[in-house]
Amino acid sequence: MRVIDRRVVIDSAVARAGVEPYALRLAVEARGAAPWPEARDQLEASRQHLLAGRVAEHGLANRQFHRVLYSASGNAFLIDFLSNLSDLGTLIATTGWRLGGADEQEVLEHARIIDAAERGEAAHASELLRHHIETAAGAHIAALDERGMQ
Repeated sequence: MRVIDRRVVIDSAVARAGVEPYALRLAVEARGAAPWPEARDQLEASRQHLLAGRVAEHGLANRQFHRVLYSASGNAFLIDFLSNLSDLGTLIATTGWRLGGADEQEVLEHARIIDAAERGEAAHASELLRHHIETAAGAHIAALDERGMQ
């Protein structure tokens, strides 16, 4: 059984922030400016689950949104690494949302990421994703801290 604590959240976020934005950059550079309907579908599913208070389903849609982005990199090693890490990331996010409540901020951040990606702005989309990962980790740490779960 994995315990979600401050160290796990930080280590996971550091790993993701170091790799996932790069995978997105590769994906956007390969795709160019183009609609990304698969990502939009997952973004909408995530939003609907959030509004309905379905935290677990929101977490799965969130995971799938990220997977759509990094999988388009075409780099099998990055995809495998991030897919393995996303299991833990989904557990961390769902735990954090249950403790502190999920909010619309993550959905808005996802929308900004996909907007930049669809415009073909690889560097900007990558930076938005890095910031999103770090912001989410901070929120999850704050939720743990509020409950004394350090």
